[in-house]
Amino acid sequence: MSKPKYLIACLLILFLLIPAAGCGQNSQAVDPDKMLTEYTKPAVVRVVSFNMATYYVTSELANFLGIQTQLQYYDGGTGSGAIIAENGYIVANARVVETAKLDDKAAEDRLDKVFLLILC
Repeated sequence: MSKPKYLIACLLILFLLIPAAGCGQNSQAVDPDKMLTEYTKPAVVRVVSFNMATYYVTSELANFLGIQTQLQYYDGGTGSGAIIAENGYIVANARVVETAKLDDKAAEDRLDKVFLLILC
């Protein structure tokens, strides 16, 4: 085979293989939602905020019946948040951090109220 015919045959094969390799116009575009998910995934965090109290129920009847006299109760929420700044600021739904912003007295009152509702 002469040199020009060999060169033409090689170029023809090359042009036929390029589209088959995915380099042609048939290549798929990246889905913007998928790309956004991949870029923001490392910023998603789990937020856990709760208060805990131990209640001691003492009575002669409880002792006689053998009822547990020490009860622990938890009040709080969990959810997801996102890191929004390099210094560690996290944004989350208000219900998730609702118990974290309570002072000690307010947290104690809230726990007492819910605990008494359970007993009644």
